[in-house]
Amino acid sequence: MKPWCWHWHQPLAIVGALPACAQVLIREVFMNAQQLIVEANELPVEERARIVDSLLYSLNPPSSAIDQQWLELAHRRLAEIHQAAVEPVAADGVFNKLWSRLGK
Repeated sequence: MKPWCWHWHQPLAIVGALPACAQVLIREVFMNAQQLIVEANELPVEERARIVDSLLYSLNPPSSAIDQQWLELAHRRLAEIHQAAVEPVAADGVFNKLWSRLGK
């Protein structure tokens, strides 16, 4: 394992090279996160979903600029459909083609 690449479930390989006070702090943070995960896994699925949603939101907050770009794209594509510049494809056909390519 590379010391700069670790996950919550892996030991932090570089801890031994740090001063003792830093080692204690890192172990406390690691154990708190690990304990939080253990406790969260004991919650009902609806509560876990709320936690996941909140964490994902904190990692990727909405952006009005991006939302505006998606809105413009949706309007442009809808206009293409209304002008018959493109022909819509039924979702069932798209997914069936995808699943057949994947061998499922």
